[in-house]
Amino acid sequence: MLVELEGKKITINKAPATTAYDVALKYRGAMEKSDYSVLQDCLYELLRYCDLDLGDGRSVKLDNREIINQHFHDVNTLVNLQKKVVEENFGFLG
Repeated sequence: MLVELEGKKITINKAPATTAYDVALKYRGAMEKSDYSVLQDCLYELLRYCDLDLGDGRSVKLDNREIINQHFHDVNTLVNLQKKVVEENFGFLG
């Protein structure tokens, strides 16, 4: 799934089955309990499978906080990306 946020193109790839399964089990419970630490871990786990188009034929994986902070400056953008990543991987959780 290709999305554009904050003027940046991001390819959201589906996580591998076992990773998606683990995240799905954690995510629902964390949402119900407002366990933000677990939700944050789930987000970073899923973002590892996203590629940010750098615009010059290269892309970078969003696989660590430094890269995410370097390319995204708005918490709302990150929340919107989280929604898209969850939608792509777990339509039933969104």
